[in-house]
Amino acid sequence: FVMRRNDQRIMAQNDSYLEGTTRQAVARIDEVILNAKKSIVMAAYLYEQGMDAPEVDYTQFEELRVNTPFDGIEYIDRQGSSISASGNRTDLSKSECYLEGMKGNSGIDVSMGMDVIQDSGFSFYAPLHFDGKVIGVLRGILSEEHLQQIIQNEYFGVNARTYLCLSDSTILVSYTDEERSDSVLENLE
Repeated sequence: FVMRRNDQRIMAQNDSYLEGTTRQAVARIDEVILNAKKSIVMAAYLYEQGMDAPEVDYTQFEELRVNTPFDGIEYIDRQGSSISASGNRTDLSKSECYLEGMKGNSGIDVSMGMDVIQDSGFSFYAPLHFDGKVIGVLRGILSEEHLQQIIQNEYFGVNARTYLCLSDSTILVSYTDEERSDSVLENLE
């Protein structure tokens, strides 16, 4: 009887520990995402302040990126063509970040197989203005690898399987040593 009560107490303590550390991990992820969203808005504002004409010098993006949490920064012009710091161009005219950014909105877009960093990740975007008009969109990118480092968790000295998912259970990023499917529900079976 005493052993069973002790086991139950230990299990309850473990459950409490797991719940607390999970809440801390979620808070950490929320903080990173909120900081990145604020950072892209601030980067766009600061870039706008230095503009003399409605033209963007993409060679300055690497310098701009160093002072942000992003793995890459690019500019999307009026036609939807993105330009990275290395000068690579990609058509993003159908992407949410372009369409919403050109409307004057800032936000977050989840991307699978992004051109700048060659994997999945989050795009944080903000409109770029000149003389009060939107001339394009500034996009900051957190790569899948960067996000994996953020969601990495350890319990009792063992790496935990950790997933960052959409509401439909689609896995955006995972930290696990195991093979995984595209749905967290399939991974939990």
